[in-house]
Amino acid sequence: MAHITEISIEGLLGRPEPIKLTLNRGVNIFFGENGCGKTTLLKVLDAALSRDAAAMERLPVSKATVDIFSITDNKIYRHIWERRAPVSIHEMTQRQLELRDREYFETQDGQLLIHHGRPESEWRLSPTRKEKGKTPATRWAHTFLPTTRLYFSEIGPGRLTGSRSQLSEKELDQAFSESVNRAWLQFYSRTLNEVRSIQESGLRAVLRHVVNPATTSRVDVTRDAAAVYTRVANFLARQPQGEQISLGSEKTFRRRYEEDTNLRTIIDNLDGVERSIEQSMVPINRFLETMSRLFSRGKTLGLTDSELQIHLTDGRVLPIAQLSSGEKHLIKILLTAMTSGSNAVLIDEPELSLHLDWQRLFVQTILSLNPTCQLILASHSPEVMAEVQDECIFKL
Repeated sequence: MAHITEISIEGLLGRPEPIKLTLNRGVNIFFGENGCGKTTLLKVLDAALSRDAAAMERLPVSKATVDIFSITDNKIYRHIWERRAPVSIHEMTQRQLELRDREYFETQDGQLLIHHGRPESEWRLSPTRKEKGKTPATRWAHTFLPTTRLYFSEIGPGRLTGSRSQLSEKELDQAFSESVNRAWLQFYSRTLNEVRSIQESGLRAVLRHVVNPATTSRVDVTRDAAAVYTRVANFLARQPQGEQISLGSEKTFRRRYEEDTNLRTIIDNLDGVERSIEQSMVPINRFLETMSRLFSRGKTLGLTDSELQIHLTDGRVLPIAQLSSGEKHLIKILLTAMTSGSNAVLIDEPELSLHLDWQRLFVQTILSLNPTCQLILASHSPEVMAEVQDECIFKL
């Protein structure tokens, strides 16, 4: 887990003066007219977080310094990249001359250029970072959503091999569905695994009490018996053949719960399990509620174990590929942001295809789904910045 604290960029689009910014832990918006370097700045940050020197070679930048704070290590790592000047052919070693044609060197007007293979520059770290026995670690966890985000996953181009103009609408829709549903499945699976772990822990506690009640500490806590009844019923409904276990009527349950200390200990264990499960499901339920609230014409977002679906008011169920362009952008961004944890989330032109009302709600909606992420946007939409404090906006 990491976020960016400071950046210094020299030679951005040929600017004579460097750009130096101290970023916020929460929201940061790069604002300016078209062509001012907003997208390039995001790409520099993505390259630093990815330790990708080859990407830097393609950007109009001469030097970049990016400070990244590791939450895990509680330490700042300085990342420095600097474009190297072309090397004269007369300065090449004999070995380099031998490798010139075969591997990655070529010359032009007496200057050495890199054509294929290894980049001529690298990201230098201070101090050196270790991770899982590797020195140095290769990448900081983060998310970058470029303007092509509907059809390319946040970790690579996915299944697409041609340009967008070469692909049919059906192929683009399929790429969008695959990308979103893959991200959804990964998050949903993690949540289900957490729920199973909570259930198993609770059932072990119940079994320990049944086998040896003397080892269980009994703490009488005043609880709402009706609420406990509902939560335990929900717990049983999720268990295999749980419907065969009857709690009886709520009135009967309340009497037994209040009178039987042994039963109350068991039920309180299950109630605690259900409370923990409800807490684990909060992000999923909040995401579904948020998307359904933002959708137009009564559409709601539903889920299965493997995909997200759109439910219409007449009962029909549609695949998410049939959403409008704005709704697709919204679901892609919000799902990605929600699952990014405390890491940096970089988004280029979040206003694409979004209604003005959605643009005004954009930042606060993301923060409601994931208040711990570092949000870094490149935008020229006044609506996106309408509810954002001035110190979070950086004009380029």
